[in-house]
Amino acid sequence: MSANDVHAIYTDKKGNLWITSKHYGVFKYDGETFKLYKEENLTNNCVQSVLEDKDGGMWLGFSGGLFKLSNDKIENVPLNTYEYNNDPYRLKLRIENEKKSNGITEYTLRLEMVMDDGAFYVSPNNTYGEYMGVFDVSLNNSENLQLDDVITETPKSVLSTDPFTGDPVYTVTENTVHTIKLIVRTNEDFEVTGTVKFVIEPKCTLEETPFTITYKEGELKIKRNDNKGC
Repeated sequence: MSANDVHAIYTDKKGNLWITSKHYGVFKYDGETFKLYKEENLTNNCVQSVLEDKDGGMWLGFSGGLFKLSNDKIENVPLNTYEYNNDPYRLKLRIENEKKSNGITEYTLRLEMVMDDGAFYVSPNNTYGEYMGVFDVSLNNSENLQLDDVITETPKSVLSTDPFTGDPVYTVTENTVHTIKLIVRTNEDFEVTGTVKFVIEPKCTLEETPFTITYKEGELKIKRNDNKGC
């Protein structure tokens, strides 16, 4: 298995290492041996996330379903209550507010999340625990365009309780606008690709929205590359 096949790495309370993958299921390493849970037990070998609950049970999330692993037994957890025919959110991307100061050109990347009732994700500003699938924006090449580390949100995320672990966590549960500062570092035309990534709950799927930002003749523009929205 190559590094590109790895979705997530998680360490449970006993020190076991869990590695989820795109094609092979989930591996458990106890410090001496690996154990693989795959197609015989799972309906899909693409396991996107893993998390331990307060009772020591392991929850495995993948596209289209959820499994619980307890005492080495795997059982499917029905998600009929939360089934969606389409994504339970809409994401709109826009670049706005050009500012020039001391030879530096600054923009704002605006990400508008329109949420269905019951949908939520972990805020990029969460300060509790270490969660896989936190809302994140990244560029594949930052040589010509600088992406700020701070992601603001309006309204502010709410402090809630993780349904699996019982721990506190800041989640986004309503329509929210995230903004990030962008700084153009050249006067030359360029193009850069990036990704918006997060796990949407309770669907429990890793969402990845690729985009391209172009700078041409002094104008910065963004477009999605998945044909799902703006």
